[in-house]
Amino acid sequence: MAHCSSWADFFGGAMFTDLFIKKNRLGFRLASTLLLILIGVANVTAFQSTFSLIGSVRNQSGQSVSGVRVSVIDENFQPIYAAFVDTGGRFTLKGLRQGKFTVRIETTGTPYEEYSQPLELQTLRRLGGNEDMIVDIVLKYKKGEGLASRSGSVFVQEVPKAAQKEMERATKDLKSNYSELGIASLKKAIEAFPDYFAALELLGLEYLKIGQYDLAIQSLTRAIDVNKRASRSMYGLGVSFMKLSRLPEAIEWFKKSEQIDSKNPNTSMMLGLAYGNSGDLANSEAAFKKALQLGGEAAAEAHYYLTGLYNKQERYREAWQELELFLKEAKNVKEPSQIKAMIASLKEKEKAKTTQTAPVAGPAASPDANQSPASSAAQTEPSEAPANLPVVETKPAASTLAPVPPLPAEYAELLRETDANGTVLHKHLLDYTYKLKKIHRVLNASGNSVHSEEQVFEAYPIHGEHVLITLSRNGVQSRTISDERKRAAKLLEEAELKRGSDKTEDKNNNVEPDGYVSAGVTGVYAGKTGYVSINVSTIMRSCEFFSPRVEKIGDRDMVVLNYRYRPGAKLATNYAYIVGLVGTVWIDRADKVLTRLEGWPASAAAFDLVQSTAPHDEAALIYQQIHQPDGTWVPNLIRMNAGGRTDLFDGLNWDVIFEFSNYQHFNTQADDAKIKNPIKTP
Repeated sequence: MAHCSSWADFFGGAMFTDLFIKKNRLGFRLASTLLLILIGVANVTAFQSTFSLIGSVRNQSGQSVSGVRVSVIDENFQPIYAAFVDTGGRFTLKGLRQGKFTVRIETTGTPYEEYSQPLELQTLRRLGGNEDMIVDIVLKYKKGEGLASRSGSVFVQEVPKAAQKEMERATKDLKSNYSELGIASLKKAIEAFPDYFAALELLGLEYLKIGQYDLAIQSLTRAIDVNKRASRSMYGLGVSFMKLSRLPEAIEWFKKSEQIDSKNPNTSMMLGLAYGNSGDLANSEAAFKKALQLGGEAAAEAHYYLTGLYNKQERYREAWQELELFLKEAKNVKEPSQIKAMIASLKEKEKAKTTQTAPVAGPAASPDANQSPASSAAQTEPSEAPANLPVVETKPAASTLAPVPPLPAEYAELLRETDANGTVLHKHLLDYTYKLKKIHRVLNASGNSVHSEEQVFEAYPIHGEHVLITLSRNGVQSRTISDERKRAAKLLEEAELKRGSDKTEDKNNNVEPDGYVSAGVTGVYAGKTGYVSINVSTIMRSCEFFSPRVEKIGDRDMVVLNYRYRPGAKLATNYAYIVGLVGTVWIDRADKVLTRLEGWPASAAAFDLVQSTAPHDEAALIYQQIHQPDGTWVPNLIRMNAGGRTDLFDGLNWDVIFEFSNYQHFNTQADDAKIKNPIKTP
């Protein structure tokens, strides 16, 4: 039975020493090894088949086509999928049900004709499952276009039969999503013919697809040595260097690609991002506008990025106008309410800026850098850090960010009450048993998992803490569940019998919690020891909040605010990661409780806190709570995902997940102090 313990385990070149949920200032540690589980679980009806649509797009010469948009429309003419095909001319759509669909390729800004294909998905399987549907799409040139009219020239090689045979095998494997087999065949083709341009380019693009950017650069550079006008290889090099944050080189290659293939909106879009991230806002704006000119509605995302640019320059009217165009033209906006809230926020900024131009009496209306936006009474230091962790004043790299306007009084008061309610909820957690699943993934430099582990526990409240009973490890059921439950029951009985007879000792040993339930991760990665505390209350007390708006989630009103580190706030080293994050919090308006927090690396945010369009579950930091039938809010997800960055979470390049479920109210009176398997063993 895990109870206030720690241990070490070596795997994947990293040592994981302790992962825990902080229960109070002294910390109750749910220590354990971690974790392997599949994320993105969906509720699937029994025996119902699903399909994965695996598509490739090429021209009449057999060359892969990128820079075109693919959309899938159901029989009710509702779009269910829309995206640009990747640099290898491929796309994948998973989870389709049986039915009739239309696959459409939008070719604006290219020499190809529009493409549309009906598709009917049916299965003969009686017991359900998943089936792959392969779609090979060949685009025809528009009249007057074609190979002769393309910018540049067609590259032709005489290829040995052995190399050609391996190339054919690789193409087939890659179309079937067998990446490793395809890469192996491409390597053999290149061994047989070292200057095989098509194989070198395809290998580089495949490395790019799976996140092996250094290998992609090697292969694509060799491809360009063979074919000096390989615009697609140049584009791939630009993306690779951008992924590695080598922006000057990325810009150079995007520009070279654009010189040869001047009608590709994707290249202009990527140039805009590269310029923007390097601080060249004028060239970034010009590139995004060119992407819109070439791609039209298919490049609607450029409106979103222009919003970020204009917001950064306080050109608020242009910012919200671009966002309205994005909302109108984009085909796959998942949360229109968020975009509308951002538009409203930008309009408020425009109005406030206009008002501020008038002379006012008294001091300037700018926030005190050393004062919480919620209240001067709110603490700016963490509740308590381990003795060996010094409290330091941390200065953000982006210290030149423009100051945010003071929050209206009602929102400042809401933040104050929300912080205080975290302590109340923390105490209430001791009234519950729950199931805890802990997942730990060791990541490589590309953010891909190289090792995973999982443990599942039952948690019981005993004497001011939760005792963990191990249910399974890596999917294998524990053989000691019965014995651990008996020991837990004995501890519970002993704790209740001592109740009242040793109140002084209890008072001295049980420190009241201060803030929301938090999680800690500590261990060794690549030879460096790291320690991170995922602490919502510390974020609330050391950050500044702005852009308040209201969203409806289910039947509840949520107040949504953006946040960033407040310059001058003191942080212990285990909280230093907060400096590098920007993000959003959701607060239940009625209960005044934080229900969700997301944090993103500041450098990855879309130009100063205009939220990223990436899926919410890809945030670097997530804290989420759910509403219980009795009205209490309890944690259901805490996640820290470095995504390949060792500079973000004290050197720990991990993806760590805590999942809480099966909450049940627990009576701890001595007469009822029996553990009766409230949670079924998986």
